Order: sequence, then C-alpha cells, then structure tokens
Amino acid sequence: MNPTFWDVLQAINTVGGDLMMFAALGGGLAGYVNREKIGEKIRRWFTRNHFPKEVGHPLDDAIQWDALIFTVSKTEVPFWVIEHLKPKHVGLIASHESAAAAEEIKAFAQKHQAGTLVKTIDSPDDVGQSRIAARSLVSDLRRQGCRAIAVDLTGGKVTMSLGAFIAAEESSLHSLYVSTVFDAALKKPDMRTAKILCVSRPQ
Repeated sequence: MNPTFWDVLQAINTVGGDLMMFAALGGGLAGYVNREKIGEKIRRWFTRNHFPKEVGHPLDDAIQWDALIFTVSKTEVPFWVIEHLKPKHVGLIASHESAAAAEEIKAFAQKHQAGTLVKTIDSPDDVGQSRIAARSLVSDLRRQGCRAIAVDLTGGKVTMSLGAFIAAEESSLHSLYVSTVFDAALKKPDMRTAKILCVSRPQ
C-alpha cells in the first residue's frame, strides 16, 4: 500500500479538532437561519466515526463482524483475514486487473462457508467508483441480514482504498488495515508478521 494513504488519514486526524471548533461556531450562527437542518448536522457530527488516538491502533480482538469488505489487489492478506476473523459474508471491490485475484478470494471464502459478493469497477483510479461499489456492497450485505460490517483498506490502489474509506465513514463502519513485513526474497507479505489495525471506528 502506498504510504500516501496513511498521510491522508493522518491529515484527517490532525484537522479533526479544528473542524469541530468551526462546526460549533458555524452551527451557532446558522441555527438562527434553519434550526432543523442544523439539528440534523449536529446529530450526524456526534454519530460520526472516530479515529483512535493514534491512527493504526491495534484491533480489539473481542470485536467480531458478520461481514468484511475488501479492496482487492493480491490474495495473501484477504486469505489471512478471512481465516483469522471468520466472517459469514465477504464483499470484494476489484478492478479488471485484479478480477482474477477476486475470483481466488471468492473461492477461498466459500471454502470457509462465507457468502461472497463481488463488485468490479472500470477505473481503479476513480475514487467515486470505489465509493459507490463499497456503498452498494454495504446495502447488499445489510439486505442479507449483516449488521456488523467492517471495511479492509489494505488491498487495491490508494484511490480504491480512499473510496472504500469514504463509504465506511458515511455508513459508520469500522475501517481496518493489515500491517505486514514485506518479504523481499519471496516478493510478498510475510503473513507471520501480520496484525490488524483499526483506522476508524463507529462511536
């Protein structure tokens, strides 16, 4: 994963306090104009997702999810997460370039008794397409009875992960990232070093 993604998350975390102050000041003034709309904005502010004090805080092992959504590039990380967290359902956001990997992950998930949905986007560089695909997966999974859903941002291009991250925030879902040491000799992540980090969590 390109470190630019972490730079974006750190920036969001840093400006959060300033945004809260400006939102409070602006809310007080605009309340004279339209109290009902301001009330809705305040409600949405207080029910937003929260970043851990340090972005990338280790995941609470007690948390379990009905479904996990992955942005897809390679298979190693989704395989490990599915095996580790044992979700009942899996959603995959793939590009045409990563479609083959998505099919491998789908087969692996089904072997672990997890239902699987795949959304393929035309452009992995289009943040909006990834966001729409993630929101569509959330809706489909909720229709299947899933209530606890998390979004893994590890795979795919940075733009795909950002789109999925935005959808996770809009839907008040946990967003996750799997940290690993890259094995230069094998040219793949060393999953023995893997750990799941929490990027954002619902209040």
